[in-house]
This record gives sequence, structure tokens and C-alpha cells, in this order.
Amino acid sequence: MSISICAACAPATPSKAEINEALNNRIESTIASENKLWEDLNIDNYQIEVNESSNWVDYTLTLTVKNNDVVNFEARCGYAIIDIDGSFCKETLPKISPNDHTIQALFDGLKKSRKDFESNLGKDVSTSWGESITITFDSQYHYPQLIKFDNPEVADEEYKIEILNFKTLQD
Repeated sequence: MSISICAACAPATPSKAEINEALNNRIESTIASENKLWEDLNIDNYQIEVNESSNWVDYTLTLTVKNNDVVNFEARCGYAIIDIDGSFCKETLPKISPNDHTIQALFDGLKKSRKDFESNLGKDVSTSWGESITITFDSQYHYPQLIKFDNPEVADEEYKIEILNFKTLQD
């Protein structure tokens, strides 16, 4: 009995670019499907507490959303490593648009984040968008509970957005 081994017949090992493209596509697909699940719930009235933080600034917003419009919001500064006295945060708070922190706005930001990454950082780093972003979704309501971006090749660009509290409101 003889055994033949054909190395040329074996499937090619995918390149790093092919692996990254598959990862990126899988993440985009997950974002789209979670967004669809969120939309299917038809939750137009809710209150959320959202924390956005980086080395440069840390703040928490409490938003009340009715009929998908922000009707009330409060903002407060937290502690950022480089903004020890909170002065940068205090300058930042008046510029924050609460509409950028609704659940649909977070989904919209995620949907365009790959294109933004590839046009801004993608040419200068070997790490892909999919290797730089971490997203977890709420298992009941499907909103993005944690969005974390950290490219290991770039210093001090990491940030995260986290929904700390969420509750539905009656009409």
C-alpha cells in the first residue's frame, strides 16, 4: 500500500489580510443583525446612562428618549488620566450632542466606524479595524453595551463607550 501526499492539493493557508477581512465582515454582520433585533423591539421610549472615556476625557450622560427624541439629558465629568483637574472635560461638555449617544446613534457610529478607521488609521498601521474594536451587546435588548477601541500600534487613542444603565419607559 502506498500513500500519496499532495502538498499542492491542500487548501492554501489564508493570508493575514484574508483573515482580517473575514473578521471585519463578521463584525459588520453582527452589528447589522443586532441593530435589526433592536429595531424589531420597537423601543421608542427609554432612559440610558452612557459613559464615554479615554485617557483625555471621561464623562457620563443620562438621556431620556421619548419617541426616539432626546427630551432630557444630564452630563457629568469623571476622571481621565490626562485630565486630572477635569478642565478638559468641562470644556468638552457644552460641545456634546446628546443625540450622538442614543442607541440608534451608537449603532450608526458602529456602522461607519470601519470606513472611518480605514480612511484615518488603516494606511498607517498593520492592525485591522476588527483587531482594534471590541463590542458587546445586551442579550435582552441587543443594544451595544460596550464599544471599546484600542489599536495597539497607536498610543493614547483608545476609548470606550459603555451603557451603564438602561430602562424602558412607558409611552
